[in-house]
Amino acid sequence: MKTQSGYEFYVALMIFITSVVFLFYEIVVYYPAFSVELKKEVLYSQAYKISQLLINDPGEPRNWYLDISNAKRIGLQNESFQTLNVLSQVKAIALNSTCNQNYDTFKKLLGVNYNISIVFKLTNNSYVINCTRVMYGENVAKISRIAAMDDGKSYGELIIWVY
Repeated sequence: MKTQSGYEFYVALMIFITSVVFLFYEIVVYYPAFSVELKKEVLYSQAYKISQLLINDPGEPRNWYLDISNAKRIGLQNESFQTLNVLSQVKAIALNSTCNQNYDTFKKLLGVNYNISIVFKLTNNSYVINCTRVMYGENVAKISRIAAMDDGKSYGELIIWVY
């Protein structure tokens, strides 16, 4: 018996090869854009996590600002108010000092591997926290939160950049 291949076989083979090439092309074109967006989402989730940790957690131990060498976690919440989004001015000053004097310890206490910059700007345009670094790269996530100070008179915007 002789094997015969008709034109239908060649047409089906061409359709299959064209489909495989098209699929490969779409994956190659789509993947880099997907990868960049995925990295941005990871950065945004880290920025949000840091903002939650700073605003709504007093830190561990609660008086970490007295001895930064024994601190396990930094938090800015003033727990005596028994409410969220009220920051301790003493803790904010200690955080600013720690960040500007020993950035690596600061990142370790926040539990992040990314570079971060944090600013807390009051409504009168004064800065309680100004811990900024040179931001590089195109992937930068920014989270902005509103919080009050424990003096009962001032509030401002906590801005966190993760890159």
